[in-house]
Amino acid sequence: MGFIKKFRKSKGSSTKIGSSVSETASLMEAMSLMQMGISRKDAGDLDGALSYFEKASSLCPERPTTGEKAWNMINAFTLVAKGSILKQRGKLDGALECFKEACSLCPDDASATTVREEAWFNRSYLLHKLGRHEEAIDCYNQCLSLNPKWAAIWANKAVVLQKMGMTGEAMKCYDKALELNPKDDVAWFNKGIYSLERGDLQKAREYLERAQEISPDDPAILKALKLCNRKLGEY
Repeated sequence: MGFIKKFRKSKGSSTKIGSSVSETASLMEAMSLMQMGISRKDAGDLDGALSYFEKASSLCPERPTTGEKAWNMINAFTLVAKGSILKQRGKLDGALECFKEACSLCPDDASATTVREEAWFNRSYLLHKLGRHEEAIDCYNQCLSLNPKWAAIWANKAVVLQKMGMTGEAMKCYDKALELNPKDDVAWFNKGIYSLERGDLQKAREYLERAQEISPDDPAILKALKLCNRKLGEY
């Protein structure tokens, strides 16, 4: 009886436990809604998916007293999913805001690696797509701090550096991308075009042939290789 009296005197504790139970139930419901959203997205029902993701996110308490990391994960995942749908629909500014917020919410642990990397990758890519090159480079660098062996990021960073006129740095990034993934036909192709434009035709052909080995029917690669071979025939 003494234990019961002591427990009941602690009004704050009683409220906190009730709140904790309620939040746990909301957390479970949010996870269920996320799964339904994923199913609708996979089925091609983007509006239905968005509805489920937004419902899941709306269940998050303003100041969670329990499971804060789990709520952050749910919100980050929801934002990434929503951003992906907006990107698919061409609403790039809205998508970028979703990915930016997701980057700030992702827990910094191994369980969130996939969501965190997807958020940063898409944020970087959209900045690049929107012509905000310096911001894109900053985000690509953040991606590489998360995963230095991320070949696609090295290759994308190289493209942005080329657009900024920093071709020497760009080629180093392409080399790093190809060191990590020798089957990146786009990196081989871009190196080939760069060499072709500089008049280094032997290297251009070597790089373009490597690209063709990976993607033998790619029209852009075939066209560039044909041009390179024609130029070589002129000498």
